[in-house]
Amino acid sequence: MKKPVAGALLLLLSVAVSLLLLEGAARVLNSILELKHGQVSPGIAGNAALEYPTLFMKDSDLFWRMAPATEETNSEGFRDRDFSPDKETGVFRVVCMGDSITFGWPVPIDETYPNMLEYLLAERFKDKKIEVINAGVPGYTSFQGLMQLEKKILGYSPDLIIVYYGVNDRAGAYRQDKDVIRAPRWFADLENLVYRFQCYKLLNRVALRLRYPPDNVMGVSRVSPYNYHRNLKLMIECAAERGIGILLVVHPAFYDRRTGEVFTDTRYVPPRQGWQFDIYSFFKDRTPHAGVCFLDDTRPYNFHLTREGQRILSEGVFDCLTQNEALVARLSGGTDAPGEEL
Repeated sequence: MKKPVAGALLLLLSVAVSLLLLEGAARVLNSILELKHGQVSPGIAGNAALEYPTLFMKDSDLFWRMAPATEETNSEGFRDRDFSPDKETGVFRVVCMGDSITFGWPVPIDETYPNMLEYLLAERFKDKKIEVINAGVPGYTSFQGLMQLEKKILGYSPDLIIVYYGVNDRAGAYRQDKDVIRAPRWFADLENLVYRFQCYKLLNRVALRLRYPPDNVMGVSRVSPYNYHRNLKLMIECAAERGIGILLVVHPAFYDRRTGEVFTDTRYVPPRQGWQFDIYSFFKDRTPHAGVCFLDDTRPYNFHLTREGQRILSEGVFDCLTQNEALVARLSGGTDAPGEEL
């Protein structure tokens, strides 16, 4: 009787040791591949898949979302301090939506444009309690932003939403975001669990490499110019129906270090209606000094902002906001009652 029990225990021990060795080997291989190729691998629609589940989690609707309560995110999954989803009486709440530029990669949290914008608004309107929430998620397109607005952001009762998408919309992909098949919720939850194991991450990396080889041509943009225009228009309508002000940051800005020029993708034209801040024109006017605003991240052209770029952007958005008489009247009045349409 003892021999079968001892044999079973020995088998279990052998399996456990083998799994630990495999997990260790997979960790080493993943580290080598990450050192060679960076912290990303081909993924959603052929775009870069983000590192799971350290900072990001799979999401059945949004493809991915920020993981809550990490070194970079609060309990709500935003790159911000903790705050109550239920807005306090008297608070004027601004939500900044966007991609890694809004998120503020790679500058410290305190130096992102949403954080500095909150400081500027608080200094100007001392009698009003103002809250600016950074809801930026690296890699997001206007397609994901529209879904995030409907499924999450509206639940925070914002008074004003600032939206900046476009950089990732034009990124090459194997299929558009709208055509990507979204996994059921249970599958996304399962992936968030198994992604904690290095063996799964290695197998997934290999599978993605086989499915999307480096020489495979990504023939479309993640979001077409037509759908970019449509997504922004739907955001405007969604906000207007609820009496929420919305500022569109339009004409995504890029910087070419080879020529020293700021440029945009003229195919991605925003809707005619709506309150807008032209970020391309804003930085183009600063062309002689643009080099200090854009991060040199080894691309043919750059779009991530340095600390100085984030600071300058916060000042530009602040100036745009304070030129809106209805917004200024509402904030200066110190009341939470709806005023004129922003």
